[in-house]
Amino acid sequence: MSRTKTVKRPTNKKSAKIKTEAAKPKSADSQLENKLMETPKILVAQYDKEIASNKKIEVKFKKELAKAKAELQKLKTKHKSTAKSKKSASTAKLSAASKKQIAALEKSQTANIKVQATLKKQLDALKDSMSVAKSERTRMAALDKHLTKFQKEWNKKAKAAQLANKKAKRKRSVTKGIKSLKKSSQSDKVTNITTETADLAKTGS
Repeated sequence: MSRTKTVKRPTNKKSAKIKTEAAKPKSADSQLENKLMETPKILVAQYDKEIASNKKIEVKFKKELAKAKAELQKLKTKHKSTAKSKKSASTAKLSAASKKQIAALEKSQTANIKVQATLKKQLDALKDSMSVAKSERTRMAALDKHLTKFQKEWNKKAKAAQLANKKAKRKRSVTKGIKSLKKSSQSDKVTNITTETADLAKTGS
């Protein structure tokens, strides 16, 4: 029985090298560089989320504060009308029930004022936090812009350097070829002269 030989296909070394390089994981330096370039963008996105969240909280606090102010105004009006009606109803001193009712209204007013003070403090703290977040967001956005510009300029210079190296290599190759041709031409001339001299010597003899 005749054996069939398996013919090996010629491998493209260049494409195999490219595939191998693509399969290689990025170096630690390359990963660190990419992380550095992406960090400002990530921080900008985080600050955007923080600012958006704080704005919602700010709206909520403002609504609660407005509600507390309106409630306090109602309590003051009620307290005034209650005290007035009780006094006009009788020239005698206020009854225990009336005093209790007025005391409850005054207590509600005091509690309301404390709530407003707390809300104002929270609102001020929130505004300070938002101010810091906005400032940091602007700083990171500017850094991202500078890094992107730097990367573009660096890539442009690197590309120009590569082209210059290629041109220099091509020039050296051409120069080397010309020198080789000159040497070959000179060698051919010497060979021709030697041959002609030998032929003349033969003819003379």
